[in-house]
Amino acid sequence: MSAVKNHEAANIFPMMSGYEYESLKTSIYENGQREPITLFDELILDGRNRYKACIDLGIKPTFITINTDDPLQFVLDLNLHRRHLNESQRALVAASIANMPDHRPTNKGANLHPLSAAEAAEKLNVSERSVKTAKQIKEKGSPELVAAVESGKVAVSDAVVVVDLTTDQQDELLAKVTTGESKNLKAAKQKSGIGKKEAPPLPEGKYNVLVIDPPWPM
Repeated sequence: MSAVKNHEAANIFPMMSGYEYESLKTSIYENGQREPITLFDELILDGRNRYKACIDLGIKPTFITINTDDPLQFVLDLNLHRRHLNESQRALVAASIANMPDHRPTNKGANLHPLSAAEAAEKLNVSERSVKTAKQIKEKGSPELVAAVESGKVAVSDAVVVVDLTTDQQDELLAKVTTGESKNLKAAKQKSGIGKKEAPPLPEGKYNVLVIDPPWPM
């Protein structure tokens, strides 16, 4: 069978990786696919990890098809209950859905109004400021930095202090945090001096300037 693509709304949550994904694959191998993959408009709306595991194992996946007026809310309802996300992780999800169509009108060609940052923040129960900060991380952060926030290892408030650095510098500082060398990215940045602006050189020659420091009380 040809590969089934993911619905845009399904992609707002990161895929499983590492031990979490291997555990799912082992479960499907030993017990079979217990929960069907949900399709909407012939796209995977829920069950991307189950689908991938089945394909990796050479098992024919099973599907169900649903109709919904709000596929985005369907995905949010399932995953917010299924996953224990911290505030930074929810902010990153909110940043993903801000300004994307909410798909309430489902017929093709309909006018799909985008969600504002405030609406996205409300859906994920985070502040609008956190959403805007998370958006900076998604736009400027290295893939490793974004993944660290997605996994809950780094807070958006910490990650944002390094997004103006190069991706190599971000990864260098992130490595100091993951290895325990530094407590957080802010501390790693301060300790390393990366990104610190050098003082401008002193002017040469003579200038008609008099500098005094009288001992007057302030």
